[in-house]
Amino acid sequence: MARFCSAICYYAMARKTRKRRYLLEAKRQHKFLRRWSDRPKDKINQNFVHREVLLSAELDAFCGKIESAFHKYKVAIRMAGRCGIIQDQALANERYAALCREQGNHDDYIFRINAAIRLYSEWGAFAKVDKLKSFLSPDHLKEP
Repeated sequence: MARFCSAICYYAMARKTRKRRYLLEAKRQHKFLRRWSDRPKDKINQNFVHREVLLSAELDAFCGKIESAFHKYKVAIRMAGRCGIIQDQALANERYAALCREQGNHDDYIFRINAAIRLYSEWGAFAKVDKLKSFLSPDHLKEP
């Protein structure tokens, strides 16, 4: 779990700052985690696969493969939902929203950030909910 969280943070910083050192560390952490998803299907922890897909979406977003990133975010959201891992589903929606914002897609940004707010609220991460709500105007908030 620590490597996954590190990789997400490093990819986010790489996208934000465009600094190579963050990208290299993100890829290093991601490579370690990718080994888990390369195992035979009967030996893979199904609760893990969506995390590798989410990291792949982050890499695609950094590399400018926007449509591929959008697709992978959707897959990660769906997979995390099927596994019942609400916090990862919320995180995938939050990162998807960030890419929508970067691309100037305001409607999808609002939709995804509200989905993240709903899921984080369901999970009980109320400080995170308050932080995300602070990014939206009251007109764009959809109460769960």
